[in-house]
This record gives sequence, C-alpha cells and structure tokens, in this order.
Amino acid sequence: MPEDVDPLDMVADSKLPDPTARAAERLAFSVVLPLWMAAGSFDYVLHRRSLIERTSGTRESRLHAAGIALSAFPVLAGLLLEIDAGVLAVMAAGYVAHAGMSVLDIAYADNRRRIVPLEQHVHAMLELLPFTALSLVIVAHHDQALALVRRGRARARFALRRKRRPIPARALTVTIVACVAFVALPYAEELLRCMRYERARASRCDATAAADFYEAAVRDPVTSRCGGARPGDVAVRRCTEHARVFATEL
Repeated sequence: MPEDVDPLDMVADSKLPDPTARAAERLAFSVVLPLWMAAGSFDYVLHRRSLIERTSGTRESRLHAAGIALSAFPVLAGLLLEIDAGVLAVMAAGYVAHAGMSVLDIAYADNRRRIVPLEQHVHAMLELLPFTALSLVIVAHHDQALALVRRGRARARFALRRKRRPIPARALTVTIVACVAFVALPYAEELLRCMRYERARASRCDATAAADFYEAAVRDPVTSRCGGARPGDVAVRRCTEHARVFATEL
C-alpha cells in the first residue's frame, strides 16, 4: 500500500463495508433512534400529567408538532437514502432546527406550566440522543462528512438516491410504524386535545356572557336591548344552561 494513501480512504472506496462504520450506523438506527422515540413518548405522558391543555395550551403543542416534523425529514432520509454529503447536510440542518425549536418550546412553557425535574431530564435526553445519532452517522460516513466541509480526498456527493444496501423491509416497516404509533399519533392527540379545550373555553366565555346579558335584561328591562326579557324565557334558560354545561366540563 502506498505510504501517501490514507487507509480510511481505501476502506471508503472499497466494495467491502468498513466494520466500524457499519457498527456505528447500526447503533444509530437500531439503538439510539428507539431510545429517542421512547424519550419522546415519555415526554408526551409528562405533558399530559401536567395538564398542558389548561396551561401553556395549543401554542406549545404546536411547537412540539413543529419539532417532530423537523426531525422526521432527517430520520427518513437516513433510513431510505444513501448517506452522502447532501443527506448529512440535511441531518445537520434538522438537528440545529430541532434544537432551536426546543429552546423556543422551553422559553414559552416557562412560567406557564410546571416542568418537573423528571421532565427536565427527559428534555436533556431529547437533546442528547439526536446529537448522538448524528455523530454516529458522521463517524460511519466520515469521508462524506469531511468532503462536506471541503476536507479530505473524497468528493462530496449530493445525489438523492436509494440505499445500495437497503434496510430490510421488515425492520424498516417496524421502525416507521413505531415512529407513527409512539411519537406522531400521541402528539397529534395532544394538539387536538389542546385545540378542543381552547374552543370549549371560548364557548364557555361566550355562553357566560350571553347568560349575564339576559339576566341583566331581566333585572332592568328598560335600559336593556332585550326589550323586557323574563326569567321564564327560553333564551334565558338556554344560555344559562349552556354556560353551566361548559363550566362542569372544564
């Protein structure tokens, strides 16, 4: 072997996979990714226990949905596409965007709902695990990572193409189904729950205001615009009952 040739470059150009690179990529997608999903699911449970719909509400839940969407593209790219400089750039950009969304999430939730110490530890895992996965993928494809920053001897590739050695269909299906079942669906439920509570609270305020309006009309029919509503009027009973129903639901 010539002395001026880096052994790692020869491994990268070889048709045989580098065992260390293969192990790093397997660790990223077979261990770190499931741990990341588990941490996200547990974070959802903690949000539910803190009654997020009654505190920080829909806006924080939308930040959660945005963070998941920003993570989905890099994960799918790593699972389906041949990892080159372009895919690594997408992964790095996704990690930075996800980290920024996490900062916005915590900044908004602060002073709006109580974040218990256990949830703080879960948030730390949600920041550490994607960085670990990205680092392992960079190790597995170090030649393209170096080429991305114009270092090393390899040429950066930005061609979006399917993996030459695709993940087995069964393992890929299980991974995607797990992502949907344990991450996407729970946080979709959280967002719908927050939106439903927000609408119910708004309706309760409208019903209470209407009931107060009619009760004022009963007390002072002369100055009221109702033209002399009486306590037995159907409108008065309906608005009062409407307000009472929403008050009990909330």
